Amino acid sequence: MPKVLREDVDNLNSILTVVVEKADYQPKFKSELNKYKNQAHLKGFRKGKTPISAIKKMFGKGVLSEIVNDLFQKELFKYIDQEKLNILGQPLLVKDQEQLDIDMKFMGDYELKFEIGISPDFELSGFDEKSAYTYYKVEVPNETIDKELDDLRQRAGTMTNPEDDIQENDTVTLAVKELEGKKVKEGGVEGQFSILMDRIAKKKVKKEFLSKKKGDTLEVNLFELEDLSSGKASPEDPEAFVRKYYLNLEEGDDREINPTFEASIVDVMRREDAEMDQAFFDQVFGENKVKTEEEARELMRTDYEKHFDLQADSLLYKTVSDDLTDKHALPLPDNFLKRWLETTNEKVSEQKIEEEYDKFARQMQWTLVRSKLVEKFEIKAEESELADKVKASILPYLGYMQNMDDGMLNQFVERTLNDPNQYSKYYEEVVSEKLQGAIKEAVSLKEEVVTKEKFEELMAEAQKDNQLKSPNFTEEEE
Repeated sequence: MPKVLREDVDNLNSILTVVVEKADYQPKFKSELNKYKNQAHLKGFRKGKTPISAIKKMFGKGVLSEIVNDLFQKELFKYIDQEKLNILGQPLLVKDQEQLDIDMKFMGDYELKFEIGISPDFELSGFDEKSAYTYYKVEVPNETIDKELDDLRQRAGTMTNPEDDIQENDTVTLAVKELEGKKVKEGGVEGQFSILMDRIAKKKVKKEFLSKKKGDTLEVNLFELEDLSSGKASPEDPEAFVRKYYLNLEEGDDREINPTFEASIVDVMRREDAEMDQAFFDQVFGENKVKTEEEARELMRTDYEKHFDLQADSLLYKTVSDDLTDKHALPLPDNFLKRWLETTNEKVSEQKIEEEYDKFARQMQWTLVRSKLVEKFEIKAEESELADKVKASILPYLGYMQNMDDGMLNQFVERTLNDPNQYSKYYEEVVSEKLQGAIKEAVSLKEEVVTKEKFEELMAEAQKDNQLKSPNFTEEEE
C-alpha cells in the first residue's frame, strides 16, 4: 500500500509525502499492458499475439505514468479524508519538487511531496440571541399602491375609438399634407402616422389638439411636433426621423420640405381603464381571491412588504456576516493561498494577486465562519428542496412550456442535479436561504421603519460595499 507521511510546518501548513512503491502499481501495470496486447493489431503479428515487450516499449511509459499519478491523487485525498484535515484550496506540489521520472528500465518506488494549507481551529463567538441588529421595514406609501392599481386597471382595460374628444393619454392617427403658404402644396409630400399625445412637445400645440376631435384638421410644424430628445430618434438627427417615420420617404430622398403641414385627425385610440369589478379582480389577482378594492389594496401592500422584507433579510445577512468576519480575524496560511491563487489564475500576475489578496482572505474568513454557523444550526439541503429550487429557477424561462407534465419537468430536474456543478450551485442556494432565515430568528432585531427611497439608498450602498470588498483577479488591459 502507498504510504503518506505528514510533517507539520506550523498550525496552518503541512507537507504530505506520498510514496508509491513498485508493489503498489505493478499488478495494475501488468493488467493494463495485457489489455493493450489483446487489443493491439501490429504489423507482423496476429491480433492478440504481439509480444508484451513490444507493447511495453510502445505504450509502457504512458500507461505507467497514468497509473502512478492516479495512485498519488487517490492516496493523497484518501489520507486527507481519513485524517479529517480541513484544508483550504487544493494540495500543491512543494516548490522544489522534481517531476516524476518514469524509467522503464528501472521501475522502482516514486515519491512526491505536497504542500497543504489547513483551516484554523476556532470557536464561533460573538453571536447569540443577545446580538442586536437593525432590521429595516419599508413603509409602503399609499401613492405607490394607487399607481400600481392604476397601472393594473390600464393594462386590463380595453381600446376604444372616441369620436367626440381627445384626451391626454390618447393616441391620434394623423394624415398630413405639406402646405405652401396656407394651401396644400400641389405635388407636395404626404404621410400618415400615429403619435401619443404625451409626446407632443409644445404645450400650445397639445392644447390645440385637446380641443379637437376625429375628423378635425389643424396646422402643425411637423419637425417640432414630437420631443425627439427622448424617443426613437437621436437628438442629433430629428429631421431624418420625421422623414422616415412620419412621411415614409425613401433613404436618399433629400428634396426640400416645408415644415408646415395640414394634419387631419383620422382616428383617436383610447385605452379605457378596467372597472374595479369582480371580473377585474379575478383577472389580476386570481379567481375569488379578492372581492373589494380594499382587499385588493391590502393584498398589494402585503406583496410589496414581502418583496422589501426579502431584500431586508439580505441586508441583515450582510450586516451579520461583516460583523462576524470582523470579530473573527482568523489566521490563514497566506503564502500557501497566494501560491494556490497563482496556480488557479494562471493569467493573473503575482502583483495583482498580492493587491487583491486581503479581500480574498476576508472572503475566506467569512466562509469559515459561515461553515460554523451552518454546523451550529444543523443546516442541510434535502433532495426535495433542491428539486423545488431547480423548478422555481427554470419555470420563468419555459414560456409556453410552463404547463409541461410533471414527468418531463422531473426529468429536467434530474438531469440538472446530476451535473456536479449544478448540484453544488443549488445546494449552496438552499443552504444560504436557510442560514439567512436561521440568523434572522437567532438574533435580536430592532426594527427601523424607513421610506422606500431611503431603503433603496441603503441597498445601493450595501451593493457598492460588496463590490469594493470582492477580490478581482482579472488583469487590467494595457
